[in-house]
Amino acid sequence: MLCPACNRELTVKRIGAIQVDVCESGCGGLWFDQLELQRFDQECEPVAGELFEIAVNQDVHVDRDQRRHCPKCPGITMMRFYYSPRREVQVDHCPNCGGHWLDAGELAAIRALYGHPEGRGIHLDEVIDEHFGEQIAEVEGARREPAKLSLWRLFKFATSC
Repeated sequence: MLCPACNRELTVKRIGAIQVDVCESGCGGLWFDQLELQRFDQECEPVAGELFEIAVNQDVHVDRDQRRHCPKCPGITMMRFYYSPRREVQVDHCPNCGGHWLDAGELAAIRALYGHPEGRGIHLDEVIDEHFGEQIAEVEGARREPAKLSLWRLFKFATSC
């Protein structure tokens, strides 16, 4: 497979039962097949140090803003999205095969965000409260009143017969 960032041949690193494709002596990027990234994205999860020690060729320049093509699916352009709710780390995702491409340093940045298993949920709760807390409170308040009104009507119907 060719690297979607610098077009060099990717090499395979075996991490436990998972094979990760890496751009060794190129841009230092990582390719994870579908659902593989979730096995390495938290600091508490075991990962071989070699994923953080990939040789990078300083002469290889990568345009991080350029759209990437999936190394597994010919003709498919990957979608770029923020891996974290706080929009701190972007990764490329193939909508066809479900794989993820991470540029050099992005795996370490993701792992730093989620130090423990509850980290992702706590992080997401904070972002939701920060951006939507007032609206959620209003919606919850609006829902309670109609729910009470519906119960009141049901009770009134049941007792009037």
